[in-house]
Amino acid sequence: MNFGNSLASMLAPAKHGRAKQRMSLEMNDLMKRVRPWTLVAWACVAAVACGGDEETDPNSVARDSALARGEAKDFASPTLSVVTPTTNESYSANAGSIAIAGKAQDNGRVARITWVSNQGNGVATVSTNASGTEATWSASDLALAEGENTITVRAYDAQGNRTSKRLYVSYTARPLTSETPEGTWTDAASEGQAFPVVGTQRVRFGADKAWVERSVNNSGDCSVSCFGSDPMVGARKVCQVLTAAAAVAVPVTTTSGTSASVATASVSSPTTTSTCATTTSTTSSSSATTGTTPSCTSTASTPTTSTAAIIAPAVQMGPMIDNNTLPKGSPGLARPALETALANNTPTAMADRVGAFRTVCDYSHMNYVDPIVAPGRPGGSHLHAFFGNTMADASSTTESLLANGNSTCRGGTTNRSAYWVPALIDTRDGRAITPTRLTTYYKTGYGGVDPAQVKPFPYGLRMIAGSAGGSTPLSHWGLKYTCSGATTYTAYSNIPVCPAGTMVEMNIVFPQCWNGVDVDSADHKSHMAYPTGKGCPSTHPVPLPEVAYILQYLVNPTDDVRAWRLASDIYETTKPAGYSLHADWWNGWDPAVAKVWTEQCLNKGLDCHGGLLGDGRMLSGTYNEGTR
Repeated sequence: MNFGNSLASMLAPAKHGRAKQRMSLEMNDLMKRVRPWTLVAWACVAAVACGGDEETDPNSVARDSALARGEAKDFASPTLSVVTPTTNESYSANAGSIAIAGKAQDNGRVARITWVSNQGNGVATVSTNASGTEATWSASDLALAEGENTITVRAYDAQGNRTSKRLYVSYTARPLTSETPEGTWTDAASEGQAFPVVGTQRVRFGADKAWVERSVNNSGDCSVSCFGSDPMVGARKVCQVLTAAAAVAVPVTTTSGTSASVATASVSSPTTTSTCATTTSTTSSSSATTGTTPSCTSTASTPTTSTAAIIAPAVQMGPMIDNNTLPKGSPGLARPALETALANNTPTAMADRVGAFRTVCDYSHMNYVDPIVAPGRPGGSHLHAFFGNTMADASSTTESLLANGNSTCRGGTTNRSAYWVPALIDTRDGRAITPTRLTTYYKTGYGGVDPAQVKPFPYGLRMIAGSAGGSTPLSHWGLKYTCSGATTYTAYSNIPVCPAGTMVEMNIVFPQCWNGVDVDSADHKSHMAYPTGKGCPSTHPVPLPEVAYILQYLVNPTDDVRAWRLASDIYETTKPAGYSLHADWWNGWDPAVAKVWTEQCLNKGLDCHGGLLGDGRMLSGTYNEGTR
């Protein structure tokens, strides 16, 4: 596959010198030279595809016939360009997703921009001039699979003429640790995040072999301003904490027999406002001094992560779980994370008036607790995976959630809600599988609900969808499994055997009609109800935003999905796995922020995409979204 000519025409205007050095290489050779942690994108600037099958012009026959008859009709295709990602743009973070953007023009009107990738498809957000002849477009949160990805972007005009461009993206997750003679460097945060440390520790900021280093006391910001310089301009960077080679890792211990198993959990620093200590900064590839960095401060809410011990039930039902291998989660953000939205990133009016707002949350932690069903009882539940508030545990209350903990969701501590689901277990070795991402939609306009009547969440609302005791195929419309990234869409009533490179996806929709009085109930469900098709029932007359989880788990080549079961699957193993699918949600939104997106997005029937508030601001700040 020779990309010499295509890449040469594409890279000619590139600003990065290193991109020009590679423009004559074949793709296979180019891929070999990519560092193992980088994501590299090539954007085609010609209408002809850069690789794979060339897309045919759908109007070629009609155009030829019209010209033969002497008819003058608009068969001219729009022009299309890709502005982001730039050629050879690299990402050092394990983003797992990408954002794309560009421009389009047409002699009539640019109608829409669509995208299709190995992992899914969608419609880009488009902003046009008054005549519709010029447009800017963008799409975010396009999931990436390990290895090579192809993203095809298509621009359509009002007559159906189209132009297509392809991007080729190679993605390999960068290891979260790096061994050096000094010890082990472990990821603490991605660029733009705050992070805690215990006491004073050495922390470095950068990517690949370019780093700046300093001593950090108690907490710091993973940013250029804190570390004083940018060791790799244009790349997305991380902060890593050094564990000295002589240090002994804290063991995770268990006790056997009839007593409960106990393992140590993550440790957090006490509440503190501290300063990154001034120190000389250098890069790992050179011992040359680059200057003295300025001090910077970070205010961390604390404790930042759950300090609760991992206490398993005395009698554990369901699949056996190795508590020594519970995955470490994201430290989250210790601050609110809101920023001004780009001028071309605005809410979209929906023809069916379905209002939509969404956020993405990283995985936080796992524990045998259920703050709703088993409050105050550590070890009183099957193993759950938590997202959002990093301090969610058996002792959580509405007050504690709103006041404490980082947040692994976009928007940082503007959303300290707690989201949890049963952990997914590989029964071959008892390993709890790390979730890839949780996307939560807040919608309205379904089931006959009038978007204009939807009210913001009441203080302290919590609820459950699904049943932890389920032992038969899922039958409710709000619970299903799919294989995200598969060639065809199929809904399943149990965990499907998805092929490697795709993702097992769990879809869980919560009821949105509230009785207007209780924020909880004895069964944690009765205070809520689903719409009837004609709006909310008279017993539950208050419509709230519909909460819907889309939880994804990447299937790796070494995985055997047939061995995956939910921690709550306590029925006989001869039945398919996943019948006990359920989820919990506890409101921890900043009321003022939730009120804005409810009124500006949902009440107006607008699609606010990935975190737009509808007032010119947007959520920012999470690892998966790749934001600053």
